[in-house]
Amino acid sequence: MSDTNAADTVQSLLSDIKKWTKSAYARNGECGVAVNANSLIATCWCLTGALYRKHGTENYYVKSVRADEKKVFLAIHKLFPGKVQYPKDIQDKFLSDPDSYPGAIHGQIMTFNDLSETTFSDILLVIKEANV
Repeated sequence: MSDTNAADTVQSLLSDIKKWTKSAYARNGECGVAVNANSLIATCWCLTGALYRKHGTENYYVKSVRADEKKVFLAIHKLFPGKVQYPKDIQDKFLSDPDSYPGAIHGQIMTFNDLSETTFSDILLVIKEANV
């Protein structure tokens, strides 16, 4: 059973910088202890954690999660080309057929969120572009 609220959207979850975190799917309190993204005590999320909260699962193989992660992945690469890179041949495979590489796409979203130079404004741009 999920602890999520059906009204949760990525945009509402990450509506304020205080609701965003790095290096954990979610945290409680004042962005303190790492918790499950769907926990009732979660108060801030990374970009991936907000996607998980929206869908009520922490499984990127769930079709609805994969669909949103694909949109976010493509938005990151459109808005911030080259910010998250793998070797060119692998990167080209991800971009040409993102449905075939859910784990790698998931990893790139987490890497983008956690980069020291990624700002909350960057996250908001990605959310808007991806329409999640």
